[in-house]
Amino acid sequence: MAQGLQTLLRGAPKKVSVGGMSVRVVQGKMLPSPIKMVSYNSQTEQIRRLLVRQIQANTWNHLPYTNPHVSIVGIKTGLKLYRETLANFENLRKELNPVLLYQSNPRERRVLTAHEKREILEKINRVHGNLKQVSAYISLTEPNLQIVREYVEEARCFLVPEVGKMPFTKPLPRTDRVFQVDEFFLRDPKISTLKKMSQWITPTKNLASLRLAVLNDEHEITFALRNAHQHRLFVPDGQLFLYSDPEKFVEDIQSGRCKPNFILTDLSLPRSSGYLVTEQLRKAGYTGPIVGFAAFQEHTELAREMFDYGLDGMISASKIFYQKPFWQDRIHHKISNYIYYQQLHHWEHSYTEKFESEP
Repeated sequence: MAQGLQTLLRGAPKKVSVGGMSVRVVQGKMLPSPIKMVSYNSQTEQIRRLLVRQIQANTWNHLPYTNPHVSIVGIKTGLKLYRETLANFENLRKELNPVLLYQSNPRERRVLTAHEKREILEKINRVHGNLKQVSAYISLTEPNLQIVREYVEEARCFLVPEVGKMPFTKPLPRTDRVFQVDEFFLRDPKISTLKKMSQWITPTKNLASLRLAVLNDEHEITFALRNAHQHRLFVPDGQLFLYSDPEKFVEDIQSGRCKPNFILTDLSLPRSSGYLVTEQLRKAGYTGPIVGFAAFQEHTELAREMFDYGLDGMISASKIFYQKPFWQDRIHHKISNYIYYQQLHHWEHSYTEKFESEP
């Protein structure tokens, strides 16, 4: 097992005998055994059900699920990829099942470090890549592949919630712009103070025409945004649309009931994610900027994945960002940074073009 996951499990519960009495050692604390059962939420129960599901040993039961366009040679290739996927999945389960079991107990779980999350995400993504390959030959409705897919998606969403559920099919490489990590995180450009002040005038003025839509299911966050907007502290001269339901959000934009020219979306959403919402909006023809707005640290690997899935930037903010002074100015500044970079590189689907072309 990798070093990072070994570190994670050092605090895992162990049974020992102390003075003839059976106790459990949990993160260095001795607790009586057995511990009284605690009630788990629905997500925890779902994770525990996921752990006990087993793939079928008969690898030939996939044949009825072969994609119709696959040739005889392709079937052989698909069978090879199928077996490799199941083998890699079993290796993944051996490593992640103890972590999932440990983290699924509310009394024992702890906050994973960024390093641990990256390590877990890399392992999950390898099997996720296997699924993408085999899906060209075998339908993912095949029972064993369905188990693999559900495990990969739920484990990633549970252990790395800032990533959440992603569309299964990764889009083609983007041609509208080149990925730059500083630009993706909307960091200040490396220019002189005098030049920055002179070039910030136009982007800042554009905020007056901002039609900002925010998708977030945290009531405290939407309340803070709405209250600040009403008091002309947040998007004072623009429009603000707040949504907590991703399905309603996508439906209103598709129907034209909501016409934003800038979107901020959380990444982990009920029954969805910022990735899925972005995919749906892009397929519906929305070309404006979609920026992630979530409590997660800035990491290049995740930024690149977000970029590939169609997100245009990321604003990292804590869950209680609204309790800090001048939080509104920080968000305004990040949006202005996006406008600056867009104008600098002449991105195809520009922010200012949306302002001029839409009523």
